[in-house]
Amino acid sequence: MLRGIDRPVTLVPVYLGYEHVMEVNTYLSELQGSGKKKESVTSILKAIRNLRDYGFGYVNFGEPISLNQYLNQQAPDWKSEINALEAPKPQWLNPVVAKLSDQIMRHINQAAALNSINMLALCLLASDKQTLTRQELLQQLTCYLQLQQQAPYHRLVSLPEMSPEQMIDHAEKMQKIQVSRDSFGELVSLTPANAVLMSYYRNNVLHLFILPAILAAAVLRQGRLNQQQLLTLVEQLYGLLRQELYLYVPSVSQYSKTLLQQLTDQGLLLQDGDFYQAPAQHSREYFMLDLLAHNAEHTLQRYAMVFNLLRAHGPLNRAELEQQSHQLAQRLLALHGINAPEYYDKNLLAAIDNDGLDTEHHGLRH
Repeated sequence: MLRGIDRPVTLVPVYLGYEHVMEVNTYLSELQGSGKKKESVTSILKAIRNLRDYGFGYVNFGEPISLNQYLNQQAPDWKSEINALEAPKPQWLNPVVAKLSDQIMRHINQAAALNSINMLALCLLASDKQTLTRQELLQQLTCYLQLQQQAPYHRLVSLPEMSPEQMIDHAEKMQKIQVSRDSFGELVSLTPANAVLMSYYRNNVLHLFILPAILAAAVLRQGRLNQQQLLTLVEQLYGLLRQELYLYVPSVSQYSKTLLQQLTDQGLLLQDGDFYQAPAQHSREYFMLDLLAHNAEHTLQRYAMVFNLLRAHGPLNRAELEQQSHQLAQRLLALHGINAPEYYDKNLLAAIDNDGLDTEHHGLRH
């Protein structure tokens, strides 16, 4: 287009979601440092031989982006510099392309598809030993569905057509979960191997629940907080969360207020005037709030690692900070038996260390 194609160009962001990704094992191996394996005829034939029911696929379309309008906004003189592309590139080109790519990713995430597998992953991976009773799991699934219905992240997010009961039965049929039965009822769990794989599906929709999870974690860890304290905390973290998870909400403050109201309506938060607090510790609602909060745990731990390194060592250049952050992450994995693939991903730690760090640093250290 920049070379003179005289026609309107529109970019259509597309969210692709799956209940089973055949290459997920390879993806996790690459995160842990394994080299990328080349495709071969043998591997294709092997995959065909192992074909079974892999569930549903989802194709959602995000809000289109008119490239003409975008360039007019970001670089008003772009048309007059078309010929200059044969020479050195205009200074605005790389920054505008990078900014556009981020916007495309945000639009893709706004059209995310919730399904039985990623929602079960959200619930079970947040639980102790990745196990819940069937009733607890049903309650948590219902909570998350209501949250997206009453306080939606975006109007283009699609919700499952199945009921929570059907979602559990479907996941069991797909061999994603284990259901054991005894005289007390049913337990739904993940095997250790499946727990690692299921983190992939959870991470594909984590952005839809990260802000309510932050609010839940703040109330659980810091006790009684007023609305302004909670809004300030979310706004301070939003800069980093936005960078890592490609978040976009028109007003962080208004969205957080809507989330607080919905969590209060569900009984997960108790409101006393302008203050919010957790329900009684041994109540069903407290347990549900704790499960919600755990969805932010690994993200907050990664941020804590970076900021504690800065506090301990003083100023570090970006390369040193990234290297030490990654080494510390590996150490924590070994010491505490954490088996979360996102700790292996250097790109996530690099995103924390990038240019936005200085602007968020003061508020986050608290």
